Amino acid sequence: MSWRSSALRTLALGLALAAGACGPSAEKLEADRVARSIDVLRNAPAGSTTSRLHLVEELEKQPATGKLAVSARDACARAYRSFEEASLLEAQVRKAMADPATMTPSLLDDLATASAKIEASKEAMPGCERAVSELRMAFR
Repeated sequence: MSWRSSALRTLALGLALAAGACGPSAEKLEADRVARSIDVLRNAPAGSTTSRLHLVEELEKQPATGKLAVSARDACARAYRSFEEASLLEAQVRKAMADPATMTPSLLDDLATASAKIEASKEAMPGCERAVSELRMAFR
């Protein structure tokens, strides 16, 4: 075997190994999957609280091991869960207030709970935005 054929075989083997190693890393794929779940939740129609709560649950179930992906998933799930639960509770209170027969003193407690959840969401949302930005910047 000449040095030329040996060099060609070595080059061919190197190219084959390099081609197999190409592609996004598992961590990038994870980051993309988590970011996509967050985007789907953000872009979901505002009127469907039940559907949006389902999207929050889907986000919470996204498997993640990378620090940035876990941070973005958890921060955004926390922020959006509080908001969607508050929206659902407010809708229930409005519905109960429409019928005087269903109005009870507990409606005030429900309204206070909804208000507290809205505040929790407002406080958590900047953390979500920061975590998603960090995730996207790290895996451009």
